[in-house]
Amino acid sequence: MAIVHLEDEDIKARGAAQILDYHAIQAEAGLAGWLVKKGFTQTRTGAEKILIGVVAVCITIAILFFVFGGPSSSQELPSGTRVVFPEKAPPRVVPI
Repeated sequence: MAIVHLEDEDIKARGAAQILDYHAIQAEAGLAGWLVKKGFTQTRTGAEKILIGVVAVCITIAILFFVFGGPSSSQELPSGTRVVFPEKAPPRVVPI
């Protein structure tokens, strides 16, 4: 990275203003910036902590759905039927 020496004070001030504008734009970018802009938190770090918490809650809910959701693994056949396993064909339920 090259070191730039600015001689003119006006050039230095404009360069600093551009850097500050860049950081202001970055602070407002993305979901964290939206949370700061809407007043949910005062800092970008606080907004990122809120987003991490939301992701953790979503992952926990998804794990609970996978573990406890869905039909039970044991299903009974209707009375008077059996399962046939033919070669080169899918299994099927047939009457006895």
